Amino acid sequence: MVNINLSVSQRDLLEFQRVMALLQTQAGKTPEKAVEMGAVFIAKALQAASAVSPKMRKVIKTSQHATMKDGRWERSGYFTWAVVDDADKTKPRDIPIAGHWKTKQDAVATIEKKFLQIRQRGLARLLWWKGVAKVSASKAGHFPATGGSMNQISERLMRVERVNAGDGSSITMSNSSDYALKAFRSSGRATVDNAMRRAANSMRKYAERQTGLKFAERGVA
Repeated sequence: MVNINLSVSQRDLLEFQRVMALLQTQAGKTPEKAVEMGAVFIAKALQAASAVSPKMRKVIKTSQHATMKDGRWERSGYFTWAVVDDADKTKPRDIPIAGHWKTKQDAVATIEKKFLQIRQRGLARLLWWKGVAKVSASKAGHFPATGGSMNQISERLMRVERVNAGDGSSITMSNSSDYALKAFRSSGRATVDNAMRRAANSMRKYAERQTGLKFAERGVA
C-alpha cells in the first residue's frame, strides 16, 4: 500500500492500484518492490506538478532616496522596494535598505542579491525528489545541484516510513513543507489533479518494458 493524503478521483486511484497489482502478477515483482515502485512513480508525478518560482521576486514599485558625500552613497541613504510576497501575492511588502555603497549600481546589486533573489527556489520539486531518493536511490536520477542549506532543509522536511511485510507492505511519504501544496500547478500537462493518472500510466509503461507485454489502460490487452 502507498499512503497518499491527496484528493484524487476514485477512477485514477483504482487504475493506480491495478497497475501496482500488474507489477506483481505480470512483471514478477514482490509486494515490497511493487509498493516501492508505486511510491517512486507518484512522487515523480508530484515533482513534475510542482512549479518552480522565478529567480527574482517581482518588483511592482521602487522609490529611491540617497545622499551623496565625497563620491560615496551615505549610510543614511535607503532604497525601498515593494515586492510581491511569495506567500500572499495580494499583499506587497516594503523592504527598506540602508547602507554605504560607492555607486547606486552597487546598492542595487546588493539589494537584488540579498533581498530579491528567491533563495529556496525549486525547494518544492526538490522535496519530492528527496522522497524518491529515500525510497530508491537508483530511481532518483540526477537533480540539479543545490546549496547545502537546501539539501539540509529537504532532508528535514521530507520523511519516508516504510514497512516491508508482504501484502501488508507500505510506504508513507510525509512532506511537511507549508509551501508544497501552494506550489502545485492547477493547469497545464502536469498538475496535482492528474498526478495519480500520470503515475499509473508511467508505471504501466514500466511494466510493459519489464515484461515485453502490452497492457491496456483498463484491463490487460
